[in-house]
Amino acid sequence: MTITERGLLGWKFAPIPFRVTARDAIVFGLSLGLGSAPTDARQLRHVYENGLVPYPTMPVVLGSPGMWFGDAGLDARKVLHGAQALEVLAPVPLDTDLVALNAVSDLVDRGPDKGAVVEVTRRIETADGAPVAKVVSTYMCMGDGGFGGSKTRAATAPVSHPGRDADLRATIPTLPQAALLYRLNGDLNPLHADPAMAARLGFDRPILHGLCTLGHTARALIDTLCDGDATRLRSLSAKMSRPVFPGETLEVSIWREGGQVLFETAVAERGVTVLSGGCIGLEGMA
Repeated sequence: MTITERGLLGWKFAPIPFRVTARDAIVFGLSLGLGSAPTDARQLRHVYENGLVPYPTMPVVLGSPGMWFGDAGLDARKVLHGAQALEVLAPVPLDTDLVALNAVSDLVDRGPDKGAVVEVTRRIETADGAPVAKVVSTYMCMGDGGFGGSKTRAATAPVSHPGRDADLRATIPTLPQAALLYRLNGDLNPLHADPAMAARLGFDRPILHGLCTLGHTARALIDTLCDGDATRLRSLSAKMSRPVFPGETLEVSIWREGGQVLFETAVAERGVTVLSGGCIGLEGMA
């Protein structure tokens, strides 16, 4: 299939109906390491069916169109998940008919030697149209530049942290089996489970899902900034810079700047930045 700007921007995704069960929400919480303090009511509310509240970053794994890239003519072997944004519009309801509406919302042709950037926006709604979340995923399509598309993006400039020491720092461990748990949310890419596949792609062991790194980071931010009250999360975004290996410790640097809360995440053991350009919005925080 020949790639064209018009064809990609007009790519049609079928609506994806789904329901979130208590089991789904508990698995998601466990895959982020929640429950590591089994007597902490702030964690338990996200992993125990009595009074269960789905963790608010859960929309990032709900209603995904999956591996659609090849169907649209893109080289699926060279697609990287480059950035993620989430806007929480309402709590995720349990045992309720929901629908995900996906659309290609932005596209830039970086040239034949640099690939293309494809942005997909997913709106999650109840069956009667009440909004639940807006999820924006940005993909780097490294094998697909040079098709004659636009060279600029409609999106605003990326957030960058101020050039000074962080105002706060937080650390959070990842479990050695974190990638195996996170796969149960729907992303079964063998890169996150199969050592042989990881080796073929240049890694000495399976890597963690970028969304799992983002979810752990959200936990560290929420624990540090609002005493673990995850219901205060309103928005979250970051660029995915490098992979994390399950079992590594994440160190999150936090800045308060111009009414925003900015962050960057590094792996403590290796000193490499894995999430950059991060921004979080929390209810009640000026």
